[in-house]
Amino acid sequence: MTRKRYNIGQKLKLLDEFETLRQQGYSRRKAAASLGVQPIQIRRWTHNRPVMQQCPRKKKSICKGRVSALKHLEEPLMSWCLDQRAEGIPVTYGLLQIKAGQLDEEFRQRPEKSQYHMIRALKIDFW
Repeated sequence: MTRKRYNIGQKLKLLDEFETLRQQGYSRRKAAASLGVQPIQIRRWTHNRPVMQQCPRKKKSICKGRVSALKHLEEPLMSWCLDQRAEGIPVTYGLLQIKAGQLDEEFRQRPEKSQYHMIRALKIDFW
């Protein structure tokens, strides 16, 4: 069986179907098998159901991911970026890397590839 990633809406729908099958007398294992999922997935989803109900239905995970290492640079970089855009200057990852390096010595000491990925994650999250 190939691995399938369900979004949160699909998981909640499968949980409802699972409960319906359980009320019809199916065992947990048989109900999970008829839905095409593993029993452990049903147990995890049932445990995480309150959190999943608060999340957007199209997300696939309830995890938020890593916290940005550039949290302290977020506000100055954003205001600088908006100023540049107001003047009609396109803001690239390279320009953001240079500006972040000017604002933070520790950021400048990181390898260039690491700088790029940090800026890219920041730009995806906030712009």
